Amino acid sequence: MRIGIFLHPYDEAKPAGLGRYILELTKALVVAETAHTFVIFLKRRPAHSPLPESDRVQYVYGAGGPARQSRSKAMAGGFFWMDRLIGKGPPCDAYLFNTPIVPLFRKPGRFIVISLDFAYRTLPARGLRETLRRRLLFWYHRFSLRRASRVVAISGATRKETCLLFGIPEERVSVVYPGFNNICALPEKEVPALPKHFFLFVGALKERKNVHRIIEALAYAGERGLRGERLLIVGGGGSAYEEFLRQRVAELHLSERVVFLGYRSDEELSFLYKHALALVFPSLVEGFGFPVLEAFACGTPVITSKISSLIELGGGGAAEVVDPYNISAIAGAMVRVATDSAHREELIRRGRERAGEFSWEKCAREFLAHIEQHP
Repeated sequence: MRIGIFLHPYDEAKPAGLGRYILELTKALVVAETAHTFVIFLKRRPAHSPLPESDRVQYVYGAGGPARQSRSKAMAGGFFWMDRLIGKGPPCDAYLFNTPIVPLFRKPGRFIVISLDFAYRTLPARGLRETLRRRLLFWYHRFSLRRASRVVAISGATRKETCLLFGIPEERVSVVYPGFNNICALPEKEVPALPKHFFLFVGALKERKNVHRIIEALAYAGERGLRGERLLIVGGGGSAYEEFLRQRVAELHLSERVVFLGYRSDEELSFLYKHALALVFPSLVEGFGFPVLEAFACGTPVITSKISSLIELGGGGAAEVVDPYNISAIAGAMVRVATDSAHREELIRRGRERAGEFSWEKCAREFLAHIEQHP
């Protein structure tokens, strides 16, 4: 079987969860023990080859190097780049689209669409332009999901949301959990001048990540005797939400206790996870939550939300699960993890066990089964 994969987005300078998921899933598929061949469709020719060398993989690029820039725009630029690109490549028996964005006019035979999350449906839009953009995105997502031969959601919460929002029958939507990268298997790179005791947040600084309530919880925990611990925030940078967070830190007189570290390498994250009191990750909306599994595998206790997909990862005692809207609950969990050593050790044990249930190899096997089985 020849399988076409649209690897997009790719080649971001600082890939977040979506970019990492798409790349790692594609890697796992092409190295799986299978006789299938793969055609990788890329919007632009990347600076570096995205996948291991293999005679079972060929690439179709929508953009060449600088010398072919004008031709590349004609072939795969603009709004209809997928339609143009799919006509350029060889026909495939099945296609995989890593986001609910598919060609508008060319229906590519059998194809699976991956459903991740729809955070734009949860938080209020800021202004007319964003409202219109969200409406267009919703229409495109609905078009893509309803047209798909099969939809694969990355969590049970995302499956439920996909069916409710877009009217997709439940029997057409399956769940395949992603794997994760074991950050702490990498050699550590020390982050200098770290405090001795600190909580950690890792992720994009967006409103749905709920970082402002972590900051407020740290202040509240101070009233319960937790005064020396710091909060290190990894992620950024330069968004309006980050400016709001910095302003909130100043208002709460926490400038000495909250540190913005910006983007950090995986080797630095390895160091940070291993030395943190806990990862605090009470997102309001999350398709999956890679930092939770990364922390579990590192032996770092986790405080996370009891809603969205995060309860699927942290439930059953693997993490402290809290109401993400309740600052007192977040603060209480921080106090328990910092002061109750027996509770902390139990979280570490259960977190490691939970992390062992996820891998990219398992994810790829399940995806290939769907590609092979569903007409």
